[in-house]
Amino acid sequence: MKKLIIALSLSVLVGCATGYQSSGFSGGYTETWLAEDAIKVTFNGNGYTRGDRASDFSLLRVAEISAQRGYPYFVLISENSAVSTSKTPESYNVSTFGNSGTVTQTGGWIISKPSTTNVAKLLKEKPANFGGIIYSADFVCNNMISKYDLDAGDVSCGTTVRVVPVK
Repeated sequence: MKKLIIALSLSVLVGCATGYQSSGFSGGYTETWLAEDAIKVTFNGNGYTRGDRASDFSLLRVAEISAQRGYPYFVLISENSAVSTSKTPESYNVSTFGNSGTVTQTGGWIISKPSTTNVAKLLKEKPANFGGIIYSADFVCNNMISKYDLDAGDVSCGTTVRVVPVK
């Protein structure tokens, strides 16, 4: 009975996609400062996390930090997405009844875990004549809060306004 309770507790704990959170048992974000205005953010998802969610949450963390530090804009210097895969161990259960029996296989599932790393330069002003995408920290924050229905209390991006994405 005790093993059943532990197994059910673990399945509830890990049965969901990784939320927007600091890195922990089921994944999350980490950051490394490269300069006063440059940061590397990685978001690692668990086996229930889609790749676009990992990418969005890495971008959200850059936007959140940018806004918190008083940088209204940022540009991505690089973005790298990857997927790590692993396979659960296979196990077999053999049951016999008289002259017949059954063999049941469990395990052997492939688990894919996405991750995205962004390196960003934080900007105090919007540069003129820049050839790439200039992100607005507040816009990214508000859009991701709305897209993933996040609790605005879990994301600290300065002015938080619910944005309805254009479809």
